Amino acid sequence: MSASISAPLVSIADLNGIQIVLCTRLASAAVIIYDHFVTFDREVAAIWPRRWSLAKILFLTNRYFALTVAIFIIYSTHSYSTSERSSDIHQGHLLTYLPETMYVWKIFGFILLHIPIDRNEFNLGLLLIQYEGWVGLFSFMLTQGILQLRLYALYSMDKKILGFTLAFHLVCLITSAWIMEVAAAAIATIQTSVGLFCISHNYPTYFYSFWIPLLLSEILLCTLAVVRGIRESSNANGSILQRGRRLVDILIRDSVIYFIGVGVVYLICMVVWINETGIYLQAPITFPIVISSTLGSRLILNIREADTISYRSRFSSFCIEETLRFKSGGNNVSNLTSACEEGLVVTEWNTSGAQ
Repeated sequence: MSASISAPLVSIADLNGIQIVLCTRLASAAVIIYDHFVTFDREVAAIWPRRWSLAKILFLTNRYFALTVAIFIIYSTHSYSTSERSSDIHQGHLLTYLPETMYVWKIFGFILLHIPIDRNEFNLGLLLIQYEGWVGLFSFMLTQGILQLRLYALYSMDKKILGFTLAFHLVCLITSAWIMEVAAAAIATIQTSVGLFCISHNYPTYFYSFWIPLLLSEILLCTLAVVRGIRESSNANGSILQRGRRLVDILIRDSVIYFIGVGVVYLICMVVWINETGIYLQAPITFPIVISSTLGSRLILNIREADTISYRSRFSSFCIEETLRFKSGGNNVSNLTSACEEGLVVTEWNTSGAQ
């Protein structure tokens, strides 16, 4: 597995490609961190006070797993010091700038320090592909779990729908994982005069199909959500159903927005992998994680906030109706009505003026 190659194999075009890859990784990390800042107050208000449930666990895992990945991306792509980079360029070791190398060394370097293993036989390239692939698939699993729960609620807890979507999702996941493992066989680690580096011999021609099962899974869930929405729109509207319609509309609207956002990213990744076989294969890898994670978190935030508003609205209406039944003094009625409209639970009030 060991080999020796010389630095001139890396061209200026390769260096430009490396710069683009690093910029896309940092851009994806910046999106995740920015989303955390702008939605943290919503998370505290809508998620933290709620009791623990599967939805809350999925939300927190999805949200903070993506944040951890973002921090790791920043660390791994900017761990070389300026002096090290200048020294490498001065010595002509342009090969040191291969993004596979930077990413592998900085992600798995700390592991190698603690595991007694022959580095010449340790396929870091294989670990790189497996790491990025499984991180992406795990993020896909989390957001799919969120969508499955929403669809389960839309279909009135229909276990047949849940079983069908889970089975389809599992088949898609296994298919993508198999394609990833086959592609990993094309990665090898070679020994050079400046250290270990990763190269790809020949990716399979169908490597781009990694994204097809994931896209099909998204299409299925979006289609089921839209079909349910069309059926709901034809139902009769009552006073109670009308209040519930807002929640259903939000579920369907967010499902469509999520599908458009994630579907476009999957399509872009697939097109890049069809047309590129070199360094640019790595450019779009982190964006599916970013988009699916941020949109998945907002799916839960939106419905939790809408549910809270709906509950307060129903409680306010109930308080006003109950208050007006009392023939008490005007001030007492006004005070109770105001308290109810603010969402306050009033347990006792003065009715001494009742007739």
